[in-house]
Amino acid sequence: MSRPPSEPGTYAFIFRLEPGAYTVGALGAVELAGGQYLYVGSAFGPGALCSRVVRHWEGPGKRRWHLDYLQPRQPVVLWYTTDRRRREALWARVAAALPGAEPAVTGFGASDRPGATHLLRLASIPSLEDFRGRIMRRAPRHGPLAAWAGEDDSRKPDGEP
Repeated sequence: MSRPPSEPGTYAFIFRLEPGAYTVGALGAVELAGGQYLYVGSAFGPGALCSRVVRHWEGPGKRRWHLDYLQPRQPVVLWYTTDRRRREALWARVAAALPGAEPAVTGFGASDRPGATHLLRLASIPSLEDFRGRIMRRAPRHGPLAAWAGEDDSRKPDGEP
């Protein structure tokens, strides 16, 4: 597969970011440490997963989402599901419970959930298998998870960075 599916779903975008001050839309100025980050989002509108994750991977044209303001960044891997249920809040809670995960900016990507964040700084990148296991323990009827590592997704098997 050269691109994620054009179906709706939930995703976790893992990337590296240089330390610095970033201006993030209505959130304003935020200071972020360098390192590995995980952002949880969903794509249930036009273009669904394919257009959203390719946009995040390649970088934005026009800035629309909070993540668009974190440039430049280095993509690592993207995990996704085409589960038809909205799983974004669940994924964000599971990601926040990963060992060494720290909330990066309150409200980031979670404007509809006061006090929450969908952006986490990671001490290390978990395997897709570990993340999948954590999701399935909380939601046993959750749909399958898959990984995408850019145009040539065969170079990083099973979501490993």
